Amino acid sequence: MLFYGVSFIEEFKKLGWKAFYLIFALSDETFSLLVGMKQTKRESSEQVMLYVGLLNHFYWVLGTAVGVVIGEFLPFSTKGIDFSMTALFVVILVNQLKKADRYFPFVIGGVSAIFWLLLVGKQYFLATTMIGLIAIFEREKLQMKEEENE
Repeated sequence: MLFYGVSFIEEFKKLGWKAFYLIFALSDETFSLLVGMKQTKRESSEQVMLYVGLLNHFYWVLGTAVGVVIGEFLPFSTKGIDFSMTALFVVILVNQLKKADRYFPFVIGGVSAIFWLLLVGKQYFLATTMIGLIAIFEREKLQMKEEENE
């Protein structure tokens, strides 16, 4: 979720105490909806962002509780579910690529992930990749601000 949160730093800064809840409630689904709102160029009010976070959090907790109860009485094979999560992230990536005006972040993310996977192995590559990406994108953001001020 750290990776998701980076793309909302500016918006969340403006929300005061509500930002803490939105950071807590930032799930895959919430991220997808909030990004969709940003990309449609609509003004996303603080209230709408908060409601999206609250409703998704509520649905997540309710769905989990219902799943636990039903799972106790209904046998269910979880074989193949791991693939569905990979497919979800591929669909999100493709959607982001279609709407992107720059591919630099995607290329840097992919190259960085492969680099850290080879360097530190699969146990630690995700954390090192995220730290590296945050550093790279923050540096890029600072350079863009300096260019705007010149």
